[in-house]
Amino acid sequence: MNKERNTSPRIDGRARYLSLDGLRGASTIGVVILHYAYWNLKVVALNLLADSILTLFFVLSSFLITSILFGILEKKAGFRNYYIRRGLRIYPAYYVFLLVFIGIIPWFLHNKTVLSTSYYQENLGWFLSFTQNFMVLRQPLEMLTENISLLHSWSLAVEEQFYLVWPLVLYLIPSKGRIPLFAGLVFLSIGARFVYKELWELPGYQVHAQLLSRVDAFGLGALLALALREGKNSGAYALAVRSKSFFVIMMVIVSVMLFAALSGWVSPSIYFGTLVSLFCVRIIYWCVGTNNWFSGIMQNKYLVFVGKISYGWYLVHFPIMWIVMEYMKVSEKGLGNLLLGFVVYAVISFVAAILLWQWVEKPFFKLKSKFTYH
Repeated sequence: MNKERNTSPRIDGRARYLSLDGLRGASTIGVVILHYAYWNLKVVALNLLADSILTLFFVLSSFLITSILFGILEKKAGFRNYYIRRGLRIYPAYYVFLLVFIGIIPWFLHNKTVLSTSYYQENLGWFLSFTQNFMVLRQPLEMLTENISLLHSWSLAVEEQFYLVWPLVLYLIPSKGRIPLFAGLVFLSIGARFVYKELWELPGYQVHAQLLSRVDAFGLGALLALALREGKNSGAYALAVRSKSFFVIMMVIVSVMLFAALSGWVSPSIYFGTLVSLFCVRIIYWCVGTNNWFSGIMQNKYLVFVGKISYGWYLVHFPIMWIVMEYMKVSEKGLGNLLLGFVVYAVISFVAAILLWQWVEKPFFKLKSKFTYH
C-alpha cells in the first residue's frame, strides 16, 4: 500500500484523497443495495441507513468544497472558476440524465413505466432548476409515490443549493467567526427540523429533503476542513477531531434524544441527523487524518474506480431500479426473482454509469483543467 498517495487536496485540485474516492464508491454501493432492499422489503431501518449514507455525502461534499474555498479565499483568487468547475462537474451528466429518462426512455417504452412523461413534463422546471426538494413540499405523498423514479434527485438539489451560497457565506464571515458559524448551522438545522416536524407537522419525507434540515451535515463537514487546515492546536481540531470532544458531544445528543423519547415533548428524530453527521465526520477523519487500516481499505483500486463513476451511478440507479422492478415483477415471484432483479438492476445501472462517465462526464472533467483556482 502506498500511504503517500492519500494526500491533501491542493487549491489547483491536482492531488486528491484516494481514500475519499473509495469511501464515495463504497457508499454508493451501499445506496444501490439499500434502495432496492427497502423498496422491496419495506423495512424502515433500511431506509434510515440509506438516508444516513446521504448524510455522509453531504458531510463529505462540505469537507471537500470548504477545503477548496479556504484556499481560494487565502489566495484571493475569486469564485469565477469555482462556479465554472462546479458547473462542468454537475450539469452535463445531470441534464443528459434528465433528457434520457424524461425525453427518451418513456417514448421507447410507450410510457408504460413508472417514468410518467406527463408528470415530469408538468414539473420539469423544478428539475431543471435544482429545486425539486421544494416541489416535494407542495405535493402529497401519494402523488410523489406514484412518480417516484426521479425523486432521489432531491439530494442533488440540496447539494447544488449549498454549492451556490456557501462561497458567499465564507467570504462574508471573518476568520474568527468560522467556528461559531459552523456550530450555528448545527443548531439551525435542529431548529428547522423542529419547526418543520413539530410546529408545521410536515411528514418526514418533506422535512428531510430541505436544505435547512441538512445544514448540520454541511456545518460539521466544514468544521472538519477547518480543523485539518488549522492543525492540532486549534479550537476547530478540538471540537471536530479529538476523541474526548466527539464522545462528549455524542453523549449529549444521545441524552437529549432519550429525554425527548421518554418525555414525549418532541420527536427524537429531530436530533438523529446531527448524531449521524457526527459519525460521518469521524469516518471521513479516519480516511484522511491518519494512515490506518480503514484508510487502506478505502484506497482499494476497485472502490476508487466506483468512486470515480459514483455521481453517474447515483443518478441512474433509481429510475433503472423502478423500471426493472416493474417489468420483472420482482416482488410477486419469490426470493429468487427478487435476487435476479437486483443483479439485473445493478449491472444495467453500473454499465450505464460507466457509459455516462466515458461519454459525458470525462470530456467535461478534462475541461476543468482550463479553469484553475489561481
